[in-house]
Amino acid sequence: MKIFYLNIFLIVHIFIYLLFISSPEILPVVKDTTEIINFDNAFKTKIGDEVLAKVGNKNITVREFISGYEFGPAFYKKVKNSKAIYLKYLLDEKLLALDGYSQGYNDSTRVKELFHAINSDLTTEQLFRDDVQKDVKIAPAKIKNAIRDKQYTYEIKWLYAPNADSLSFYVSGLSNKISFDSLYKMQLNDSIFYDQRSMKIDKFTLSIRNPQLSKVVNKMRVNEISKPVKAPDGWYIVKITDIWKNEIVTESMYQKDEYDARTALEMQQMDSLSDIYVHKMMLTYNPVIQAHAFDLLRSYMGGYTLTPEQYKKWNLDERLKSEIQNFDSLKQEDLAKVNLVTLSDTSFTMANFINWFRLREEYLKFNRTNFNDFSASLESMIWEMVRDNLLEGRAYSRGLENREIVKEQSSWWKDKIVYSIIRDKIANSVGLNIESPAQRMKIFDKKKLIINKTNKILADLEKKYKVSINNTLLNKITVQDNDNPHAIDVYVVKKGGIFPHPAYPSIDFNWREWQ
Repeated sequence: MKIFYLNIFLIVHIFIYLLFISSPEILPVVKDTTEIINFDNAFKTKIGDEVLAKVGNKNITVREFISGYEFGPAFYKKVKNSKAIYLKYLLDEKLLALDGYSQGYNDSTRVKELFHAINSDLTTEQLFRDDVQKDVKIAPAKIKNAIRDKQYTYEIKWLYAPNADSLSFYVSGLSNKISFDSLYKMQLNDSIFYDQRSMKIDKFTLSIRNPQLSKVVNKMRVNEISKPVKAPDGWYIVKITDIWKNEIVTESMYQKDEYDARTALEMQQMDSLSDIYVHKMMLTYNPVIQAHAFDLLRSYMGGYTLTPEQYKKWNLDERLKSEIQNFDSLKQEDLAKVNLVTLSDTSFTMANFINWFRLREEYLKFNRTNFNDFSASLESMIWEMVRDNLLEGRAYSRGLENREIVKEQSSWWKDKIVYSIIRDKIANSVGLNIESPAQRMKIFDKKKLIINKTNKILADLEKKYKVSINNTLLNKITVQDNDNPHAIDVYVVKKGGIFPHPAYPSIDFNWREWQ
């Protein structure tokens, strides 16, 4: 069950930022015996519960800080005082979230829908931990090979082409002796940065994150340029600029590599076992897609996602009128009530699918190549909807939503959702329609207006909500990339869930525009 998670809050909205907050009050020093605090012990020991900062009635724990920092974008990791900068932005987001709560956005339909979706994902994650993780076993030899591969580092650049037309431009350029580096520089601009077209990554990690690319790179030499590599989001042409091996490995480095390799291999095996688990669950409920309802839904979704030309060419309007006749006294406004999938003990309606799709539509792509491919992609989504609902039902039936880890992380996400509502409200207030891609491109034209308005709002909020930081505790926290100019953005893949979002909430990516 391979689901690639993007951030519903970080990608699609305009981001509102302020560079500096007022000097915070210092919290009392927390007495503990842990001198080094990292991601591992933050989740395994009580040190993760320690309060690192407070803003109003919101506590930012060590655990929330580390998880967001480690899984967040790279821009704040590259500069001096990385941890303090990340915490400042996080506090700004919490202030705006508190403003949202005070205005009652917590009770809005949008917030409730998104919160339920994320809470359900966190709850079903516990289901997989209970039912699948116990069967994960990794052979020592496999871990040893992974540690060996982690000693080899690739330095890679790539050209990205979202479609065949764009790809042909780069292929033609290379054929006509235009250098790779010249084409590479052409891809860099105000919105595409160097670290979005290059990376340094060890051989093992690349094999886990992108097996297809790994097979290509492993056969290449330094300065060699690959043939176009097809990926779900387009085409890539890769160049290896350097390969090196770490000849000196300390004991602590070896232990870290062993831990990272074991964790990655366990997750990879868990993904495979999850497929088997879901398949067995689906067989238990014996779901069947109803043919006439499917045809109705296909016409409905076609009207929503296809061009008018495609909709007309495939006769979807005529198909809709024809299928309605198969239902007694069915009015068009009642179509959503039609049973789409029947199971051994329940059913899912067209409305169930439409609501499920609406929350995920930015990440679900129909194949519009031809009528049959469009139909097949819709069918695949229906099965995904059934799977998600069955997993959610099983997890809630066990009360897994009441586990402390679920309640804790759900609260982080609720703050993030409410914050995003206020962020978008500010963007709209300066005449920026964040729902329009064309308008989103005008963010730089509105930057000063947004910053000034956000400055004023945050200044008022700082008077209303007290901010305090435990700098002693902050200094004891260790993170993988701190003040590291070579830190890179990593797109984290979380598998086995039912709603697309990162493993942990972090600060918005575009805070870097206001640094």
